Amino acid sequence: MPGLDAVLGGGLVSSGVYIFVGEPGAGKTLFANQLCYHQGRAGARCLYVTLLAESHARMLANMRDMAFFDSALLPEGVYYVSGFRTLEEHGLPGLLELLRREVRNHNASILVLDGLVQAQEAAGSSRDFKKFIHELQVAAGLTRFTALLLTSANGPAVHPEYTMVDGILELRERTQGVRSWRELQVRKFRGSPTLHGVHAFRITSDGLEVFPGWSRGCSARRRRTRAPIASTSAFRPWTRSSRRGWRRGPPPCCSARLARARRCWAAAFWRRA
Repeated sequence: MPGLDAVLGGGLVSSGVYIFVGEPGAGKTLFANQLCYHQGRAGARCLYVTLLAESHARMLANMRDMAFFDSALLPEGVYYVSGFRTLEEHGLPGLLELLRREVRNHNASILVLDGLVQAQEAAGSSRDFKKFIHELQVAAGLTRFTALLLTSANGPAVHPEYTMVDGILELRERTQGVRSWRELQVRKFRGSPTLHGVHAFRITSDGLEVFPGWSRGCSARRRRTRAPIASTSAFRPWTRSSRRGWRRGPPPCCSARLARARRCWAAAFWRRA
């Protein structure tokens, strides 16, 4: 996926369990489908399990206009299963057994569970839900598949149970006046270094495209300044000859917490220039 591998330091770690959290419409389902079709095109087998009442026919109808969709990958490369009735009738133990069985039957290396909030609501207690997450992690390690758990923001953005997984990525949409933009933030990630901070992304007919280290809100502040910009690479002093490479644009955004520290840093930087 364009830009996401750079944010994650190379991509998702094999046999890991990751949670993607965001409000409805944030792009979680689109992201998961885009990943599955990309992996399926590369030869992997992906299992997409939904806990939603929405039928697979309706979901596929929404995906057919996307550039990444390929009906030739169905059902070998990408296989859809509904776990809604199993969860209703047999609870979390039945759902866990369904996931194990389907992963084995289809030799899947990617598992997507869309609707984790339904599984959380079906749990009798927080302990039962933690046990479900733990058992899924054990299965991922033994069967060697990577699990993506999609959930809507319900209550706190990160529940205590979510800290058990290998990574948490949050998708959200921001609005300021008549402007709106989408943001991605890595709240937790094990196994590789990630780019800290908020990263912008957009949704087009090609799917999700992530812009590492850039946010619309920061860009909006930059456009108001109309001042020259200089690279902050290695914080080396700038020489007269290097100024020729500067381009017109905004100054670097500072993320310092204290206004005084931010002003001092900016003043020291521009004095060197």
